[in-house]
This record gives sequence, structure tokens and C-alpha cells, in this order.
Amino acid sequence: MTTRQHADPTTPDEWQAAVDSADFLLLLDSARQYGLVTGGPIVDVARCHEIIRRGADRGVFPGPPGVPQRRLMGRWLREQREIAGLSQAALGRRVSKRQSTIYKIETGVRHVTSDEWAQLRSALLPSDER
Repeated sequence: MTTRQHADPTTPDEWQAAVDSADFLLLLDSARQYGLVTGGPIVDVARCHEIIRRGADRGVFPGPPGVPQRRLMGRWLREQREIAGLSQAALGRRVSKRQSTIYKIETGVRHVTSDEWAQLRSALLPSDER
């Protein structure tokens, strides 16, 4: 018996598409479990969770951001900021935002546009990679 190898996304756009697809398939699987959808292919739930987890490790979350996604994004941002050894104020200076704005993003209170998210992710890279 052969095991099929799954291709992993490589570019940020591919990761976003994979995470969005995995999120949708998990929603579809839930709808099927509640009898809202019948038929269709079986969803590889474990692979969907893997893609979402690995995307989150890269700062890629299902879009468009809703409240639950904002909380996940905020938690990721806080963890990465702390790993980088930055205060909220220091990260804010890197992206021309106030410390209070960074706090609101990290707590999931403030919505972040895709451009702002890209700027925040980039600001967390070491200076030689920016």
C-alpha cells in the first residue's frame, strides 16, 4: 500500500489559500455531521488541522478575520513579539503605531487589515531579513 504525499504550500499566497481551504473544509465536515450537507468526498480532518496549525506558525490565519481569528492573530503576534524580545512600544515604533494599538491588536479588540498584518509580520523579522 502506498501513502500519498501531500504537497505543502510554498508562497504566502499559497499558504493563505491552503489555510482558507482547510478552514472551509472543516466547516463543511461539521455541516455534514449535523446533517446539513449530504454526500461528497470525505474531509481529511487531520490534514486540515495540520495546515491551519502550520499556517498559524507562519502568521497565516483563515480570512476574512473575524473575532475568533483576531484573537488567534493577536496571540500569535504577542508570542512572536516576545520571542523577538520587543515591547509593545518597540514593535509599535517599527510599524508607526502606538503602544495602545499594538495592545488592542494582541488582545483581539482591533481589526487588522491584510496590509497592516503584513507590515507587523515583517517588523518581527530580524533586521538582516527585513
